[in-house]
Amino acid sequence: MAFVKEKVSEENVEKFKLNELWNEYNQGAFIRLPDRCFEHYWTIDKERGIWLYEATIDNDNFFQTVFIFNYKNKNVEIRVKTSDKGSQRPSDNPYIEIWDFISLNPKSIEELNSKDIKEILKKALVVYVSSQFRDSVNKKIIVKYNW
Repeated sequence: MAFVKEKVSEENVEKFKLNELWNEYNQGAFIRLPDRCFEHYWTIDKERGIWLYEATIDNDNFFQTVFIFNYKNKNVEIRVKTSDKGSQRPSDNPYIEIWDFISLNPKSIEELNSKDIKEILKKALVVYVSSQFRDSVNKKIIVKYNW
């Protein structure tokens, strides 16, 4: 099975403590979770039990994004930055998005293979980026990686 982006069930929000994760990475936000107006979304491969969750856009560096990547039941913090060398307009076809790898949380990956994580992460990010476009069926989306 491939990755899909979907709304997270309440059961999984509780199981994976997504409210707590969001609160941790969004200190000083206007809302604290749980909030009835907030819905969690993730990019998930259900068959392999792997998911990607956007935790925040880094407040210190607007172009950096922090993802939580749950791999082998371990949360790995991944920081990436979108490059300004990609497409400048959402209407571009093909739309090219370039991600610069910043870091993996070293505490989380002691026994995990960072090369495997990066390869799986690439597939999840293509789905994540594609889900941002309503017309993604008719749009060619290219995600490039610098890592």
